[in-house]
Amino acid sequence: PEVDAGPLLPGGLHSPFDPKPAEDAVEEVVRLDDGQGKKVQLYQLDIFEPDTADTTPESLRHKNALPNLRLSRSRVHKVLEALLTKRIKKQETKYPFKSYFLARLNPEYPDPIVDPAIDPADPETSVQFGLSVLSSVRQYAAEPDFLCWQLLLDGRVTDFVVRENQQLCAKFLEYLKHFPRAKEDGSITKQNLFSAVQKGLRNKRHNRANLLRLQQTFPPGGQETSVSYRGLLVDDMFMPSPLVFCLRIQHLEEQVEWSTKLCTAIRAAASESRLSYGEYIGIDLLADPEFLCIDHTDIARGFGVDKADMRLETSQDVEKFLRNLQDGCVCPVIRGMDEEDEERAAEPQ
Repeated sequence: PEVDAGPLLPGGLHSPFDPKPAEDAVEEVVRLDDGQGKKVQLYQLDIFEPDTADTTPESLRHKNALPNLRLSRSRVHKVLEALLTKRIKKQETKYPFKSYFLARLNPEYPDPIVDPAIDPADPETSVQFGLSVLSSVRQYAAEPDFLCWQLLLDGRVTDFVVRENQQLCAKFLEYLKHFPRAKEDGSITKQNLFSAVQKGLRNKRHNRANLLRLQQTFPPGGQETSVSYRGLLVDDMFMPSPLVFCLRIQHLEEQVEWSTKLCTAIRAAASESRLSYGEYIGIDLLADPEFLCIDHTDIARGFGVDKADMRLETSQDVEKFLRNLQDGCVCPVIRGMDEEDEERAAEPQ
């Protein structure tokens, strides 16, 4: 059954890097083919039109029409995942992911992308491969793994959001293993699973619509029906469960919305393109429950100083502050049990 996870972010799948069918080639196939496999052949004949415009990144410009390689999900994911892992390991996440990817299409780059489709002696093969990767990401962008890559390439989420999204189900599974009302055999009632989602996933209690959409992905039965949370949280690129699909899509939507609100409020508070710590702590939005999770370590990273050295007059260029602040896992989506204990202790008796 189809799962309504809420509005998907990319809108449509149209992109200037999407291929166009070669009209002459399509006509030739129609004449020669008796109808068997015709659709597959038409896809194989999609091409990238010549593009030498100044607005096109230099590493994607090409004078000749290039066939789309129609790369598989696993092949595209392998290439982009290797780049993500390398960026996090080498602490190079401040650089835009798309620029990072395009630079490494050049075989002469110190650390280039290696793929059988790229021939170092033929520069156009690198362009063809890069265009094919971008086209495939757009093609599969309605799926959680590739929506991650699309948003990362567009600069709307960070490397750390993508990594958190990839690990979301595994971490929530670990949370459920320690949830008081979950059983050791991996079962839990639907009512208790709903309660675990509210308590364990940050911001869910503040978004009733998303909670109800998640509830619709639970197996049929009454509130006391026992379900296997281990089975429901199996994350598979090719066939995610409805619950996994919904959790991951909502996480991306929430992160984009959260980041947009935060950046807008911080830019509005800055004076003459610089933000001081005094101005930061005066932002009303930060008193909202969904922003209380930003800790002093994150703030200090934004200002480029140690936590102990922060003063009211400490300042930073506002755009650099935002890049630094989000260059880490800010407000992890899985809430720790200790956070719940502290929250309960703060509640009035």
